[in-house]
Amino acid sequence: MSGSKVIVSPVPYEVVHDKDEYPIEKIEIDLDDGSYRKRAVKVWSAKRGIEGLLYCYDAFRKTCADKFNFDVSDWEEHFPSMLDNEAERRWNTLWATVPAAERDVNRFKAEFDHFVTLVSGSQNPRDDLIEYITHSTECKKGRNAEVDKHVSRIVTLCLIANRLHGTTPDMTEDQITLAIFNSFPEHWQGQFRLHRGRSTNFSREEIISYFRDKKAIQDSEEDNRSKKRKDKPDKAKSGDEKSNNKKQKQNTCRHHGTHPWSECSLNPRSKNYHMNPSSPFFRNGSSPAGRTAGRGNGGRFQGRGGRGYNNDRGSGRGGNAGGSRYNNNNNSNTSNDQYYGGDRGSDRGRESTTQDQQETTPGQSKTQHQENRASW
Repeated sequence: MSGSKVIVSPVPYEVVHDKDEYPIEKIEIDLDDGSYRKRAVKVWSAKRGIEGLLYCYDAFRKTCADKFNFDVSDWEEHFPSMLDNEAERRWNTLWATVPAAERDVNRFKAEFDHFVTLVSGSQNPRDDLIEYITHSTECKKGRNAEVDKHVSRIVTLCLIANRLHGTTPDMTEDQITLAIFNSFPEHWQGQFRLHRGRSTNFSREEIISYFRDKKAIQDSEEDNRSKKRKDKPDKAKSGDEKSNNKKQKQNTCRHHGTHPWSECSLNPRSKNYHMNPSSPFFRNGSSPAGRTAGRGNGGRFQGRGGRGYNNDRGSGRGGNAGGSRYNNNNNSNTSNDQYYGGDRGSDRGRESTTQDQQETTPGQSKTQHQENRASW
């Protein structure tokens, strides 16, 4: 958001270290009776941040320093084992500035606090972290974040802030509770004030319990909305199906209705167009479906051809059987070839008549005359 203040925190809201992924260094601790104890120490590196440094330091004190009552020499001997090479170099440089006469356990712990401040990169890391907790949007509870996990993280940040150097006083328990309350969504806070009153009049557990209920209601409402969306038909998908059906209907051959118009032999844009030489239905003035052949003197159609001219049956002898795929004078034919759009010949040829002879031009054979008539 433009104009908003960017707050740089020494410890981010998101956890940057995993407690189970630290390298381990094994050390041997000498005891006053001459025996020793072996211990495993978690090793810290700069990428783990301040939170990781404090975590390793607390583990070191619990398992080693406090358990075996370390003196300053024990601290000087075993504490560097908790640091990787680069961190150890920085620590040794810092500790070397302390005069030998001033070195004791308390001074060692004070120098460690100074080391933490150097690692943070800020002169007052406590001030920065408290401002981050109370004002940064990064510390607000996310929509899908669990209430208890979010509260635990806010409390952890507040306790870390109290361990850092700064000018701001340590956060009290009431201030931590208020920080928890303010980290929840504003409309949840408003509903709490409306139905319960001021948050300062309630304990931390009562506030957390209220927000647990709000989270449960929110999750229930989202589940119901999700179920309604799943049960609701997909309008976009339904529209696509209708569009596809419409396209399929529009592509159906308007002449025959049994095949796509894009594949019809009567479509000039189709690869099957009958005038296209590469088409399997190329006509070139003759019937591609079959040939006609005379049988004896009567002449019967062989294969698949057109009907006789003018629906006449051939009854003469010696006539040439001729068929035309298109019969403009036949009004009772049934279309059996959907791609050719022609008729299926089944009648006998007829004998040449005087009318046929008259229509034949001089010098033109009977066969040529019939081919001309087929092209008409």
